[in-house]
Amino acid sequence: MKLRTKICLMTITVLTVAMSIFTVVILKLTFSSNLNTTIQMEEVSADYKYNSINQSFIEEYDYDDAEIVKDTMIRYIGNQLSDEHVILVNANTQECLFNKTEYNPLSILKSKSTEKFSNRIVTIEGRQYLYLARKITDEGTYIFYMYKDITRIYSNIRDIAMKTFVSGIVILVVLSMVLAFSMRRTLYSLRILTEGTKQIANGIYDKVKIHSKDEVGQLANRFNIMSDAIAGQVEELKQEAENRKMLISALTHELKTPITSIKGYSQTLLITKLPSDQQEEMLSTIDTECSRLERLSQKMMGLIMITNQEDILLKKSSLPNLFERVEQSTRVLLGQDGITLQTKCEIEEVTVEEDLFLELLLNLVDNARKASKAGDTIMLQAKDNKIQIIDEGKGIPKEDLPKIKQAFYMGDKSRTSKKKGLGLGLALCDRIVELHHFSLDFESDLGKGTTVTIQL
Repeated sequence: MKLRTKICLMTITVLTVAMSIFTVVILKLTFSSNLNTTIQMEEVSADYKYNSINQSFIEEYDYDDAEIVKDTMIRYIGNQLSDEHVILVNANTQECLFNKTEYNPLSILKSKSTEKFSNRIVTIEGRQYLYLARKITDEGTYIFYMYKDITRIYSNIRDIAMKTFVSGIVILVVLSMVLAFSMRRTLYSLRILTEGTKQIANGIYDKVKIHSKDEVGQLANRFNIMSDAIAGQVEELKQEAENRKMLISALTHELKTPITSIKGYSQTLLITKLPSDQQEEMLSTIDTECSRLERLSQKMMGLIMITNQEDILLKKSSLPNLFERVEQSTRVLLGQDGITLQTKCEIEEVTVEEDLFLELLLNLVDNARKASKAGDTIMLQAKDNKIQIIDEGKGIPKEDLPKIKQAFYMGDKSRTSKKKGLGLGLALCDRIVELHHFSLDFESDLGKGTTVTIQL
């Protein structure tokens, strides 16, 4: 059962009970008031008639008269002073001496004579009658009764009750229609919220448009806040999943540089007879690259789980030493392509995660190598709180500059294919820079070269 149906039924039930109780109370009060007013009026009328008959009887009455004489006197006085509502009865013989009513009251007049007026309501053949009684003379030999038909009072109250019932039904029907319409409009906002929850379940996080300032409006505002929070969290989860996917793919890509160095030095040792000191130097380089390869794989896998700067350990590192390690790691590849790497370092220390920052520099130098041709020079320099990698390569078109940090984006497909690139290096670089809270900027002139700046 829908909420608006429940509310309508509950409201109508409460209204019905309340109206019924109110109607019953009003009808009872009205009936009681009308009945009491009628009784008071009839008592006044009966008192007047009774006093007239009683006074006349006392004036004519003689205690020593025979009872038949007294009965005749009562009949005579009744004929003279009574009307069609009065009954005179001999209390001793229960004989009705005077009666102009349509009924024989002796079958229902069971009450004894009283010293004061008493009243009683009886029903005869479906009609209601009020009768009042009082004894005539102190001996109470004769009883004065006055009957009055009060059926109209009961009929009126029944008519009023019926009209009230019909009016109540009409009012309830109208109220039900108004209530149903009002509830439909009032709960329209809840229907919007319900649709909003369905959209959220389907991955649509649009805000609900409810402008009311009541509790439903407040609920809608909270709902929109919740929707925004969920959308933000879902987007963060998507971004994190995408980053992890990119970094996993980048792992294979980034293993290429140390493997190339190891392979180049090992082939040189296999096919070339070198002096022992050069052999030791190459073997040392191979050992260094193997160690770096091991650390790199660990760091790359760890980088997948990194979400903020607190997850990496920053420490002061020698920047000239890092530049020297970059020269050693890229010497073979650059030599094979006929490209020269020059370094200039005016900054002694940087606070970084050493292996990740070294990977950042190697990636940027390797990108410069891919853009350069034989005979070109790559400059790696550090000064004025920034590190720059400057090449003399092909440059990057202006329309490609905003896209180069995207994972798998490759502006020059032929160049990337030739150099065996995957379009992941700069995405990884951007991630490392972000973790260090540095900035990475690119300036490029097509056909003249590119300058990459790491702002420390």
